[in-house]
Amino acid sequence: MNTETFAEFYRRCGYATFRSASTCWYKAHPLFLMSLPRHSELSLAPGEMDGVFDANRSVLGARYFGPASGPGRASFLIVCRDKEYDLPTLGHKARNQTRHGLRHCEVRPVSWQEAAGAHDLQRETCIRQGRKPEFTTRQWSRLCEAAASLPGFEARGAFTKGGQARLQRRDWPE
Repeated sequence: MNTETFAEFYRRCGYATFRSASTCWYKAHPLFLMSLPRHSELSLAPGEMDGVFDANRSVLGARYFGPASGPGRASFLIVCRDKEYDLPTLGHKARNQTRHGLRHCEVRPVSWQEAAGAHDLQRETCIRQGRKPEFTTRQWSRLCEAAASLPGFEARGAFTKGGQARLQRRDWPE
């Protein structure tokens, strides 16, 4: 997926987006910018960030992945480069928990219309994990509409065997 598609996705989700010399950006927060795509390493031209901040006077910061020798704070991105990554490569505990989950669920593609109807599941997951829900119903719907209207996006769902899309809270054995 290219930078412009990512920028268009965020624009359709309601975020302000713009292009600098090296990449596209979106206003992830009223005071903060993120580069697009978020996982690509950028080598910005000298003075480029000055131009970014001049064009966005209310912004206090920007996040992007740059070379280790570049300015800013150290950060990280976890990437699996092992093309053979599969169930046998997992540790014992993770492998057993994954097998257990796969015995009880079927993971399959879902339409964006089905995904849009799953806002309550997304909200419940956040709450169960002790996080504040990220999206309102309207924001979730807008995200699904944006993804459905652009190439390269897909949605997947986990269903209990038999195709029942129901939320089941369970404490998994250690």
